[in-house]
Amino acid sequence: MYVVADVGGTKTRVAGALDHAELAEPAIAETPSDYRDALEFLCAAASKAAAGARIRGVAIGVPGVLSRDKRILVNAANLPKWNGAALADDIEARLGAPVLLENDTALVGLGEASVGAGKGSAILAYVTISTGVNGVRIVDGRELPLRRARGY
Repeated sequence: MYVVADVGGTKTRVAGALDHAELAEPAIAETPSDYRDALEFLCAAASKAAAGARIRGVAIGVPGVLSRDKRILVNAANLPKWNGAALADDIEARLGAPVLLENDTALVGLGEASVGAGKGSAILAYVTISTGVNGVRIVDGRELPLRRARGY
């Protein structure tokens, strides 16, 4: 069983998947502003999504800047009490499964490039305007950083 989570500035979704194609119905809740409360929710929701099966891996999309090794949520403007949280390590310790942490916009962009509206495109730009504003550039199925225009 795999578990996926989309942590947003206002809502968090957690779902299980037996394979890499179909997700179960997600649990949806308000995103806790306190990191410890969020950690409790994410782990409880992941365990519930697994329904007693062994969790083989967890992928979490978060709305913020990650450390270079993608283990720590360095800065989440909408969730300041999460800043500096070792989210990947904390969840791995509790669930006993490897955790992949990635920026939420990057994950959606990769999803669109691989199975969504951008499938088959060599270059795709995905921009979101929701709780925050973010974007990602996907080239040949790989996330690349957006470059700032000169003067910015």
